[in-house]
Amino acid sequence: MDRERPPYLGDLPRDRRGNWPMYLLAVSLLAALIGAWKVYTGTVVAWHERFQAPKPTATAPAPPSPAKLERRRAARQEALVAEAARQIMQQAEKQDRSGWKCIDGTPFRPVPGGGWENVPGERCATSRQ
Repeated sequence: MDRERPPYLGDLPRDRRGNWPMYLLAVSLLAALIGAWKVYTGTVVAWHERFQAPKPTATAPAPPSPAKLERRRAARQEALVAEAARQIMQQAEKQDRSGWKCIDGTPFRPVPGGGWENVPGERCATSRQ
């Protein structure tokens, strides 16, 4: 049984907005859920393609051109010549240093009149005393 409002209170204003804000909220949440699902499935598909797909077989590289082969041969020859020069320099350095002494990492060479002098700009490989 409904109660009657007294006439001095007047009529209550009716809110005509309805439930449209709730519908709008529900639609936006549903759109966010669908978007998240698409991102998730895209990630899963990409992961499977990357990690579980068979690896492509490597094809044999094309044979190098004659000019490239010639450059490689020249570079190899240069490296051999440089290595031979380095070995010759090391042997000459060992012969030159045959009479040297090392004291606390500083090399000393004999002076023709007797005595020793330090060699500026040089270091000893090992510290002999």
